[in-house]
Amino acid sequence: MAAAASSTRVVVVGLGVAIVLAAVLSGDTNIINLKVVLLVRPAADPPPCRVVHVSNPYERRLGRPIGDGLYPHTYLADVSQPTRLECDREVRWEVEGVVDVAGASLVEISFPEVGDYELRVTYGDDEVVVVEDRIAVRSVRRELRELADSERTAYFDALRTLYAVPDDEGRSKYGSDYVSAHWLIREHLYGAAQRDCDHWHDDAGIMNHHVGITWQLEKSMRAVDSTTAAHYWDYVYDAKIYGHTRRGWQKSPIFADDWFGVADPSNETHVLSSGIWAYTPALTLARRYSNITNPYGLLRSPWNTNKLPYVMRFEYVLGQLGGNFALPECEDFRSFLDVSGNVELSALLEALNGRLHGPVHIMVGGHWGDNSPVWNKFAEARGKTVSTSQMLLFSKFLWRQGYVRCPDKCSWDTPQSECMCSCPDRVGGNSTSAYEVLERTGALGESMPFASSWDLYSEKDDGSAGGDISYEALLDAFCHVGFPGEMFTSAAPQDPVFWPLHGNAERFLQYVRISAREGILSLDETWAYTHQKDIASDTGIVCDWEGVEGMGLPTCAELTCPGHKIDDLLPFDNLNIGGGGGGGGGGGGTALFTNREFYHNISSPVDGKLTYVYNSLSYWPGCSGNKIVDDSAAAATTT
Repeated sequence: MAAAASSTRVVVVGLGVAIVLAAVLSGDTNIINLKVVLLVRPAADPPPCRVVHVSNPYERRLGRPIGDGLYPHTYLADVSQPTRLECDREVRWEVEGVVDVAGASLVEISFPEVGDYELRVTYGDDEVVVVEDRIAVRSVRRELRELADSERTAYFDALRTLYAVPDDEGRSKYGSDYVSAHWLIREHLYGAAQRDCDHWHDDAGIMNHHVGITWQLEKSMRAVDSTTAAHYWDYVYDAKIYGHTRRGWQKSPIFADDWFGVADPSNETHVLSSGIWAYTPALTLARRYSNITNPYGLLRSPWNTNKLPYVMRFEYVLGQLGGNFALPECEDFRSFLDVSGNVELSALLEALNGRLHGPVHIMVGGHWGDNSPVWNKFAEARGKTVSTSQMLLFSKFLWRQGYVRCPDKCSWDTPQSECMCSCPDRVGGNSTSAYEVLERTGALGESMPFASSWDLYSEKDDGSAGGDISYEALLDAFCHVGFPGEMFTSAAPQDPVFWPLHGNAERFLQYVRISAREGILSLDETWAYTHQKDIASDTGIVCDWEGVEGMGLPTCAELTCPGHKIDDLLPFDNLNIGGGGGGGGGGGGTALFTNREFYHNISSPVDGKLTYVYNSLSYWPGCSGNKIVDDSAAAATTT
């Protein structure tokens, strides 16, 4: 009996230990000879190393996970960074196609490409499963100032390659994902510079189109250098650092010579002439490449008749510094995060189109070469509440309606003064007065789209528009058009600073959508757009030019421009979706998507299909407390 008892193995867990000890101390001979194994562990204790940590050097240095931990991935890794996997004891690490190591508490690996990789962590000889999940490996878009010097250099080198290497040569060298900057500029022109209407801006499709084209840029840059991404510029941070001074923002490192170059070149031509982007050329002889060019055959908007084939910038808009704009601030963004109310996608899209990013285009591009004293006098009469940027917007609208005419072709030796837009006396077969043109096009009249822009003016007996400015002078200012810098045109991607500008808008939209998923706020995602009728670009007018010849006028009507309706197709047919690569993500291929599909499925930050993520969503150093959400307001609402 004793021998049998001595060979019995008893595992005692938790409270059973106390029972055994009590028996031993009481002298119970039936149990004292037993071999006792004490496993002191609560019955509900999880397997060793329940928590596996995945991190990269940025996360460890900044103390913030990718996307502030808001993306819907249990484990998220940056494809461009060494990834550290950690456990509190030695385990076996298996990452599909990347590593299989046993007996280590820490491994550091590099992922070959974007994708979803199977992760399996086991413990002990019996390989008890600790974790069985996936690591989502994505390219991570970071604020340009956050990058290490070497990574910023890689970004600029890849971006400059796109501006220097043509499509065919690039595809031959870098693969099928490569497109040149000229290809992207043409894409933007095809969307924004058509004669009928703007298919990309001033309506519900604004974000889908710019998310898509930036995604195409990133694919091309990563084809050149797989360590980089479409990094972004947080101009809200510059607004905080440099305050409300109209020129202060130009001190930002964004405009350093080894970054994007000065915001206001100090020469009469306004050509960017210093730094790594000095004399960045606009494509000449572009009629061989694009259906839309300017009269000199440059890859520019048809109404931008400037013949200098380089990127230009100017801090003034027809004599008004920055067009009377300043960089968007944190409070501009925060105004859409009222957790006690309901956020409407329609209002958010309008804001992201306009005041949350639009001023930067105007402030960097500028506008000159027109009869600025006339326009300034007009703006002055309204206490400068009218931005001089409206002049160019009205010029484009009159161009779409056929009243502003620009030369189809000008030979290279044609003087600039002889290749300008104008309003011919006889358009549409009838001689019309300036007042009639302004009234017909919507620049005047209570029932017209821009009535509130001019509501302080009434027709005088002498036919003037108010003050000392006649309708003739006002129309002449619209008809002359002048010369805008690249960023204030439909060829805005010609200026490389175009690319980091839009990331701030997208990460804000992603934050709103994820917050809605988490129940932090309510988001009405009805596909719509809140139109602003006092903005000359938000016309709501579509002009049909089919069959129009000579000085004939198109038929124009209040319609939604194609490209903005929910079931309109987007022009992007080469975006990889579903993770791709690595551990068998969703693939890529060729497909066209509607606005509905792109917004709800392809570009959604809540279902994990995007091939990229942002380094931060809720963290905004341009805001008080470094957070886009006002904690005090949120706490008050909760209370």
